[in-house]
Amino acid sequence: MPRCLAFLAYVALLASAQATTTTPALEVFQLAATQVDEKGLNFPVSETTNFGTTINGRTHQQWPLQTFKGYQYATYYDHNRNVCVARRKLPTGDWETIRFTDYTIDNNDSHNVTVIGIAEGDGSIHLAFDHHKSDLNYRATGPGVATHPESVAWDASLFSAVTDTLGPLGKLEDVTYPRFVPMPNGNLMLYYRYWTSGNGDSMIREYDATTHQWTTGLGKFIARDKATYTWDHDGDGQIATDRSESSPYRYAYINAISYAGSRLHVSWIWRDVFTKTSLTNNHDICYAYSDDDGRTWKNNAGQQVAITGTDAKDTLITLDTPGITVVPIAPGQNAINQCTHYAYPDGSIHLMMRHHVSGSADTRYHHHWRDAAGQWRTQALPFTGSRPSLVGDDDKNLFLAYTNGNRTHIAHGIPNPDKTAWTWNRIFTQDEFNDGGEGVIDFSRWQQERILSTYSQGASPDSNETPTSLHVIDYKIAVPSLEARLDPLTQQVSVTWLSNDKRLQTQTGNLADDAWQFLPEGTSSPIVLPPDALATPSFFRLASPPAPAVHRRFDWNQGEENVTHKHLQSSLSGGILTLTLDPTLHDPYLRLNDGSTDANTYSHVRLRVKNNTAGTDWKIFFAPLDGGEAGNSLNLTPTANGDWETLEVDMRQDPDWQGDIKTIRLDFDTFQSGTVEIDFIEIFQ
Repeated sequence: MPRCLAFLAYVALLASAQATTTTPALEVFQLAATQVDEKGLNFPVSETTNFGTTINGRTHQQWPLQTFKGYQYATYYDHNRNVCVARRKLPTGDWETIRFTDYTIDNNDSHNVTVIGIAEGDGSIHLAFDHHKSDLNYRATGPGVATHPESVAWDASLFSAVTDTLGPLGKLEDVTYPRFVPMPNGNLMLYYRYWTSGNGDSMIREYDATTHQWTTGLGKFIARDKATYTWDHDGDGQIATDRSESSPYRYAYINAISYAGSRLHVSWIWRDVFTKTSLTNNHDICYAYSDDDGRTWKNNAGQQVAITGTDAKDTLITLDTPGITVVPIAPGQNAINQCTHYAYPDGSIHLMMRHHVSGSADTRYHHHWRDAAGQWRTQALPFTGSRPSLVGDDDKNLFLAYTNGNRTHIAHGIPNPDKTAWTWNRIFTQDEFNDGGEGVIDFSRWQQERILSTYSQGASPDSNETPTSLHVIDYKIAVPSLEARLDPLTQQVSVTWLSNDKRLQTQTGNLADDAWQFLPEGTSSPIVLPPDALATPSFFRLASPPAPAVHRRFDWNQGEENVTHKHLQSSLSGGILTLTLDPTLHDPYLRLNDGSTDANTYSHVRLRVKNNTAGTDWKIFFAPLDGGEAGNSLNLTPTANGDWETLEVDMRQDPDWQGDIKTIRLDFDTFQSGTVEIDFIEIFQ
C-alpha cells in the first residue's frame, strides 16, 4: 500500500510525442474490517414491525459512532435486545462491549435507535435510545471516561441508571430522533423532535462540560404550529377549493445539524399533515445557521430570524420565516426526509437529497450546494440509493456513502478548479458484505483522520428475528489532485493541480528522492510548458511547503496584538508588555488568541520574562480545536523577583497536545502582588 500511495503523489512527463494525461485513477483502500458483534438485532417480518427489519446502521441513527482520543465508540442493539456500547483502540484494537441487561427494547420499530455522544470538554459519554414519541431513555458516564480511556475498566458501572430526566431540565416527554452534536467549546448538544411526525417541534439542549450538567435555556427553535401551508395540487398557483389542501401543523425533518468551525448549520425539509402525515407531504428544502451555539439563528442572507427557547411566531423559525427556503420543492415529488449535509468553515454547505428530477417521476440524488457568498445551485446525479451520508475534504472533494441492493457504495464528487461545479462518479462497491443498513459513517473520525468508517449490519437473511453480524469497515481514499496534459496541436504541456495547501515541486532527469525543488511561492495553477519540455523526463508532485521554525511570535512591537487578559492591568513600553497583578483577585491569566496552531509541527513554547512577584507556579493551558482548556496544562517555574530569563516548555509532555490548537493561555500565581514583564512569547518547532 505505501508504494501505491507514493505513485499517486506525482505525475511524470515522459520524453515521448505520445504523452497524454497521466493522472492515475482514484483508489479506495480498505484499511480494516472489524466485527463489533456477531449477533446484532434484526426485527422479524410481521404486522408489529415498522419501517423495516434493520435497526442498527439506519440513517435515523445519527450518530452511532464517535471517535475521541484514539478510541472509537459504537452503540447498537444485540440479539438479546439489550442496548450495547462498545469501544476499540484505533487503528486495529479489538472491540470491548458493555451489554446493559437492565434495559430491553420491547418493540419492532426501526426508528427507536440508540445514539452516542461525547462531551469532549470533560470526556463524559452519553447514550439515548428507544424513542418514537416516548419519554427520554438516557444514561451517561461521569467525566474523564473518554479523556483517559486506557485508565478505566470498560464495564457497565461507568454509566448511570436509565433516566427520563436531564438534570435541571426535568423529564423529557414525546422524544423522537435524538442525536448528539459535539460542540467546539467542549460541550455537547442534544437535538430531538418533540411530539409527532407532521406535527413536531425541533428542540436543542446543551450539556456544560465545565459544570458536568445539562443547562436550562435553549429549547424550541423550529416551531410546528405557526402559520398555514396550502398545497395547490394543480401547481398553477391558483388555489382551487376542490384541488387544494391546507395544513396548520408540520415538522422540520432534519437532514443534519452540525458544526463547521464555530458555525452551527441546520438543514431540513418540511412535512405537513393535510389529511394525514405522509412522505408525499414533504416539501421545500430549508437552511439556517447559528454563530452563537444555537442561541439565535440567521437565514441564508445572514439576517437574524429566530431566538431559541421562545414561543412566539416572530422569534422562532417557522414556515413563514423569510429567507430560509433555499430550494423550493412542491409536495408530491417523492422528496425523502432525513438525508444529509456537509458544511465547511467558509460558510459553504452541501446537501445530498433524494427527490424527483424536475418534470419527471424519476427519483435520483440531487446535490444542492451553497457557496460562501450564499448562492445556491442544484445538480441531479446519475444514480440513487438509500438515505446517504456525505463528507468532504479540504480541497472540496465530496464523498457519498450509501447502500443500494444491499451493497455499500462510495461516490466521489470532483470539483472544478473554481469549486463551482462537481462531477460525480461511483468509485467503490463493497462486494464482500451484504449490508442491510444505509451507509451510516463515523463523521467524527472523518473530521479527525480523513478515514471513512462505515457502520454496517448484515442484511436479514429471512423473515424471522435472525441475528446478523455488525461491522465497522475503514476506508482510505487517495484523491488524484495533479494532472499533466499535452495539447496535440501546440505540443505544449499544461500542469494543473487542485490542492489549496500544497505547492508544486519538480525535478528532471533521473528521479531521485533528494532532487525535488519547489516552484517559486505564488505559482498558481495551471503552468504551461513549451514543447521542448518533453526532451527530458520531468516529474511533478504536490508537497507541503517547509514550515517556518517559528509559528507565531508575540513581541508587542505591534501593540498588544491578538491577546486578552483577566484580572491584570497591562501597559506597553519599548516592546515590553508589563502586567500588574492584583493580590485580591483570583486566577489572573494572559490568553494568546492565535487561531489554529498545528501541534504536530509546533511543539514548543518559549518566553523571555522578568518575574517581579513572589510566585513561581505558572501554568500554560491550551485548548485543542474541538475541546476546552480544562485539564490541558503544563507547569512553568520562573525565578521569584528575579532578572530577565528565558523559559521553554515542550508541550508534547501533555498527550492532548495534538491536532489543531485554538488557544494558549499563560496563568500566573493567584493572590500575588507585583508585575510580570514579558519581552516575547513564541510558538516554535
